[in-house]
Amino acid sequence: MNDWHPGDETEIAPGHNRPPLLYLEPDDIPARLNEDNAEVVERAGSLAAVAERLPDQVTVENLAAVTLCARQLGECITRIAEARKDAKEPFLLGGRAVDGWWHHLSDPLTDVLARIRGRLDAYATAADREERKRQREEAARIAAAAKAEAEAGNKGVAKALRGEAQDIRAEASHGKPADNVRTYVGTGGGITAQARVDFEIKNRQEAVAALWEHIPDDCLQKAVRAWCRAQPAGLKDSLRNKPRFQPLAGVRLFLTISGRVMK
Repeated sequence: MNDWHPGDETEIAPGHNRPPLLYLEPDDIPARLNEDNAEVVERAGSLAAVAERLPDQVTVENLAAVTLCARQLGECITRIAEARKDAKEPFLLGGRAVDGWWHHLSDPLTDVLARIRGRLDAYATAADREERKRQREEAARIAAAAKAEAEAGNKGVAKALRGEAQDIRAEASHGKPADNVRTYVGTGGGITAQARVDFEIKNRQEAVAALWEHIPDDCLQKAVRAWCRAQPAGLKDSLRNKPRFQPLAGVRLFLTISGRVMK
């Protein structure tokens, strides 16, 4: 709830009796922006109408009109962007202030929780490892008992013991960590575990080659542009004068010409 009242000269410029945008309801903001920016609204509409009347094809005869309109459109777009930035700034400042206040409470807790989770991860890793070790030792003990029963002529018992040992070995090799780590505490809750695949990239080139099917096209396009920026200045001349010049495997490079309006 705000404490602004009409006539509060500490909140708005002298001579105004309207609340700032920050104090308006969201549905009321567009009307205020239209009112406060009437000149740029009219200019944008006028330029859009002029642009619609321009011919589809640029010629020497209409070049002056087309470039003039293009320049004015660019200037108007810049003016709109600046006005939008100015109008948003109080909201952004307020949002950052709100975020900062809440983060000063949550960030220390987040850091502490991360450290505690690291300790829990270490506990779960050790518990899972110990349980699998116990299972392998148990399987070995039962396998030895099966061998002894077989030597004593108790084939049925030996077969059953071998099956039990095989099941335990399979559990040690393929069992879920959640089945191995499950500890409840008196205060409620407890700890279990799950396995996840983490990774460390050791060779970028080999990794890209192996992962190419999973790399989005926009990431590839960014990589191509970065590669082009890193090349010597003669890249464009080579593409223009050497028809078969294609230095980047898997990518067809070509020149496009863009018209740029001079001021």
